[in-house]
Amino acid sequence: GGTSSYGVQQSPGCEADDVKSITALDAPPSANAFPSHPMDFSAMGFQLRGVWRRSRQESKVSVLLEKAASGSWHLDSAEEDDGRPPPQGLLKHFISYPSSPRRLVWDFVGAMLIVCDLVAVTLEVFKPPKSSFEDVMQSLALIYWTINIFASCFVGYVRGGVTVMSLKDITCKYLRTWFLIDVIVVGTDWILAMSDSDKKAKGTSIKLLRTLRLIRMLRIARLLRLRKIVRNVNNLIDTEYVGILANITKMLLLLIMANHAMACLWFYVGDSAPEDSRSWITAHGYADAHWVYQYTTSFHWSITQFTPASMEVQAQNTIERTCAIAFVLFGLVGFSYVVGSITGSLAQLRAMTECRSRQFWQLRKYMSAHKVPIALSVRIQKYAEHAVERQSETPTSSIELLDLVSEHLRAELEFAICMPYISV
Repeated sequence: GGTSSYGVQQSPGCEADDVKSITALDAPPSANAFPSHPMDFSAMGFQLRGVWRRSRQESKVSVLLEKAASGSWHLDSAEEDDGRPPPQGLLKHFISYPSSPRRLVWDFVGAMLIVCDLVAVTLEVFKPPKSSFEDVMQSLALIYWTINIFASCFVGYVRGGVTVMSLKDITCKYLRTWFLIDVIVVGTDWILAMSDSDKKAKGTSIKLLRTLRLIRMLRIARLLRLRKIVRNVNNLIDTEYVGILANITKMLLLLIMANHAMACLWFYVGDSAPEDSRSWITAHGYADAHWVYQYTTSFHWSITQFTPASMEVQAQNTIERTCAIAFVLFGLVGFSYVVGSITGSLAQLRAMTECRSRQFWQLRKYMSAHKVPIALSVRIQKYAEHAVERQSETPTSSIELLDLVSEHLRAELEFAICMPYISV
C-alpha cells in the first residue's frame, strides 16, 4: 500500500467503492452530505463512508449543532413544528414566549393587581373612606392595564401543543378574546380618573358616573386570567416538594378569598334590606359600627359556614335566611374540596420524607449501637445524604411523556442538555 501526501494510508486491496479517482470531482456533490470539512477529502480521491454521510433528516441534533456553531440559529427562535418560521427582523426582539421570565414577571404583577381589584371592588359595600394608598394603587393598575393592551399583542400562545409566534395570529386571537373587555374596563377607568365626580359632577353626570362604576365591575372577569398565570408559574416548579407546598398555599389563599367574597356579599344582603325590615346589621347593633369591625364580623360569620363553629350573628329575614342556606351548601362542597386537597398534599409530602427518614434513623441507630465517634457519624450521614440526592436523578428512559414529544422538540431537548458540555 501507499501513503498519500496528507498521510492517509491506502490499502492496495481497497475496493472501488471506498476509493474514487480524481475524476469523481466532476460529479455534483451529494445533497445529503454535511457541509464540507476544512480538509476536503474529495479532492484527494476519497469518499466518506455511509455512516459519515447521514442525511440531515436522520441527525437533527447535528443540524442544530451546525446552526448553533455558525450563529444562524438560536434556541429561543427555532422554527415551529407547524412549519411556519419564527418572527424575523425587529419583531423577534419584542415578541416573547408565554413562559419567558420577563413575561412571567409581568403576569405575576398582573395577578397581584387582579387580587387587589377583587378586594377593592368587594370592599366598596362597606363604604370605606378614600385613602392615598388606594389612589396610588388605582393609578398603577390603570397604567399597567393600559400598557397590557399593547403588550398582549406581543406574546405568543400555545395552540395544539405548538407555540404560535406570528404577530398576525397573536393579534387576531387577542381581538377575539380579551380586547373588548380590556378596552371597556380601561376606558371606563380613564373616564372616572379624569372626572371629579365628588365635587363637580351633578345631575346626569352623576348618573353617568354611577353607570360607569357598574361597568367597572367587569374587572372581576379578569379572575379568569389567574388560572393561566398560576399554570405558567407551576411550569417553573421543578421539584415535587416545592410543588406540594405551592399547592397547599394556593388552597389556603383560595379559602381566604372565598370567605372574603362571602363576607362582603353577606353584609351587602343585610345592608340592602328595606328600612321597615329587620336585618342582622340592625338587630345586632352593627349599623353605626366602624367599617373595619363590620368587615371582621362578616368575615367571622362566613368562616363559621365552612366549619362547625358558630357565632351570635343570625339571619333575621327571609332573604338573609335563604342566603345563609346557600352559603352553607357552598361551604359544604367548597370546604370539603379545599380540605381534601390540603390533606392529600400533606399525605404526599409525608410519604416523600417518611421512607428516607426511616433509613437515616436506622443508620443513626446502628452507629449509636456500635459507639461510632460523632465526627465519623456526621461524615457518614452527610455522604449518605449526598448519595441519596444523586440517586434521586430521574433517568431519561423512565420519563414516559418524552415518548409523546415530537422529534423536533426531542432534538432541541438533547441539544439543550448537551450544549453546556460541548460549548467553549
